[in-house]
Amino acid sequence: MDVIELCPQCGTVMDERQGYAECPSCSKKIERKVAEARDERALTFKKKLAISIIVDVLDLTIFRIPVIGTIYDAFSVAVAMKLFGGFGFLSSWEIFDLTDQIDAEIPTLTAICLLQYFYERIASGKKP
Repeated sequence: MDVIELCPQCGTVMDERQGYAECPSCSKKIERKVAEARDERALTFKKKLAISIIVDVLDLTIFRIPVIGTIYDAFSVAVAMKLFGGFGFLSSWEIFDLTDQIDAEIPTLTAICLLQYFYERIASGKKP
Protein backbone atom coordinates (compact mmCIF):
# COMPACT_ATOMS: atom_id res chain seq x y z
CA MET A 1 0.00 0.00 0.00
CA ASP A 2 1.46 3.34 -1.02
CA VAL A 3 1.61 6.20 1.42
CA ILE A 4 0.05 9.42 0.13
CA GLU A 5 1.73 12.52 1.40
CA LEU A 6 0.28 16.01 1.33
CA CYS A 7 2.43 19.09 0.98
CA PRO A 8 2.58 20.89 4.34
CA GLN A 9 2.72 24.25 2.54
CA CYS A 10 -0.16 24.04 0.03
CA GLY A 11 -1.93 20.71 0.75
CA THR A 12 -1.38 19.20 -2.73
CA VAL A 13 -0.69 15.47 -3.10
CA MET A 14 3.06 15.07 -3.45
CA ASP A 15 4.78 13.01 -6.17
CA GLU A 16 7.01 10.24 -4.87
CA ARG A 17 10.52 10.19 -6.28
CA GLN A 18 13.66 8.24 -5.44
CA GLY A 19 14.34 9.12 -1.80
CA TYR A 20 12.10 12.19 -1.55
CA ALA A 21 8.59 13.49 -2.20
CA GLU A 22 8.04 16.62 -4.30
CA CYS A 23 5.01 18.92 -4.50
CA PRO A 24 4.03 19.59 -8.16
CA SER A 25 2.57 23.05 -7.45
CA CYS A 26 5.04 24.72 -5.08
CA SER A 27 8.08 22.44 -5.70
CA LYS A 28 8.62 21.82 -1.99
CA LYS A 29 10.70 18.69 -1.40
CA ILE A 30 10.54 16.42 1.62
CA GLU A 31 13.30 13.85 1.98
CA ARG A 32 12.19 10.38 2.89
CA LYS A 33 14.12 7.32 3.76
CA VAL A 34 12.92 4.79 1.22
CA ALA A 35 14.66 1.87 2.90
CA GLU A 36 12.93 2.56 6.22
CA ALA A 37 9.53 2.64 4.53
CA ARG A 38 10.24 -0.77 2.99
CA ASP A 39 11.46 -2.18 6.31
CA GLU A 40 8.19 -1.28 8.04
CA ARG A 41 6.32 -3.69 5.75
CA ALA A 42 8.88 -6.48 6.00
CA LEU A 43 8.99 -9.04 8.77
CA THR A 44 11.49 -8.15 11.43
CA PHE A 45 14.22 -10.50 12.60
CA LYS A 46 12.37 -11.23 15.85
CA LYS A 47 9.17 -12.20 14.02
CA LYS A 48 11.09 -14.43 11.61
CA LEU A 49 12.91 -16.04 14.54
CA ALA A 50 9.64 -16.64 16.40
CA ILE A 51 8.03 -18.27 13.35
CA SER A 52 11.14 -20.39 12.82
CA ILE A 53 11.17 -21.59 16.42
CA ILE A 54 7.47 -22.49 16.27
CA VAL A 55 7.95 -24.48 13.05
CA ASP A 56 10.97 -26.30 14.50
CA VAL A 57 9.22 -27.12 17.79
CA LEU A 58 6.22 -28.53 15.90
CA ASP A 59 8.61 -30.62 13.80
CA LEU A 60 10.29 -31.93 16.96
CA THR A 61 7.14 -32.72 18.93
CA ILE A 62 4.14 -33.49 16.74
CA PHE A 63 5.35 -34.35 13.24
CA ARG A 64 7.71 -37.27 13.97
CA ILE A 65 5.42 -39.82 12.34
CA PRO A 66 7.25 -40.87 9.14
CA VAL A 67 4.77 -40.04 6.35
CA ILE A 68 3.09 -37.07 8.05
CA GLY A 69 6.48 -35.68 9.04
CA THR A 70 7.73 -35.75 5.46
CA ILE A 71 4.65 -33.83 4.31
CA TYR A 72 5.23 -31.32 7.11
CA ASP A 73 8.87 -31.00 6.03
CA ALA A 74 7.72 -30.00 2.55
CA PHE A 75 5.46 -27.40 4.17
CA SER A 76 8.36 -26.12 6.28
CA VAL A 77 10.50 -25.73 3.15
CA ALA A 78 7.76 -23.56 1.63
CA VAL A 79 7.63 -21.47 4.82
CA ALA A 80 11.42 -21.14 4.81
CA MET A 81 11.47 -20.05 1.17
CA LYS A 82 8.81 -17.42 1.91
CA LEU A 83 10.64 -16.12 4.98
CA PHE A 84 14.26 -16.29 3.84
CA GLY A 85 14.26 -16.46 0.04
CA GLY A 86 17.23 -18.41 -1.28
CA PHE A 87 18.49 -19.25 2.20
CA GLY A 88 15.24 -21.13 2.80
CA PHE A 89 16.21 -23.76 0.26
CA LEU A 90 18.76 -25.06 2.77
CA SER A 91 15.91 -26.61 4.73
CA SER A 92 15.02 -28.94 1.85
CA TRP A 93 17.45 -31.57 3.20
CA GLU A 94 14.77 -32.47 5.77
CA ILE A 95 12.56 -33.96 3.06
CA PHE A 96 15.15 -36.64 2.29
CA ASP A 97 15.11 -38.04 5.83
CA LEU A 98 12.19 -40.44 5.42
CA THR A 99 12.36 -41.62 9.03
CA ASP A 100 11.71 -38.08 10.31
CA GLN A 101 13.83 -38.76 13.37
CA ILE A 102 17.13 -37.10 12.48
CA ASP A 103 15.78 -33.93 10.89
CA ALA A 104 13.40 -33.31 13.79
CA GLU A 105 16.33 -33.03 16.21
CA ILE A 106 18.02 -30.25 14.22
CA PRO A 107 16.32 -26.81 14.36
CA THR A 108 16.92 -26.06 10.69
CA LEU A 109 14.70 -22.98 10.26
CA THR A 110 16.09 -21.38 13.41
CA ALA A 111 19.64 -21.98 12.17
CA ILE A 112 18.76 -20.51 8.75
CA CYS A 113 17.22 -17.46 10.43
CA LEU A 114 20.36 -16.84 12.48
CA LEU A 115 22.58 -17.53 9.46
CA GLN A 116 20.73 -14.98 7.35
CA TYR A 117 20.76 -12.42 10.17
CA PHE A 118 24.52 -12.66 10.69
CA TYR A 119 25.18 -12.76 6.93
CA GLU A 120 23.22 -9.54 6.40
CA ARG A 121 24.89 -7.84 9.37
CA ILE A 122 28.38 -8.74 8.14
CA ALA A 123 27.57 -7.84 4.52
CA SER A 124 26.31 -4.40 5.58
CA GLY A 125 29.49 -3.75 7.57
CA LYS A 126 27.86 -3.90 11.00
CA LYS A 127 29.09 -6.00 13.89
CA PRO A 128 27.11 -9.21 14.37
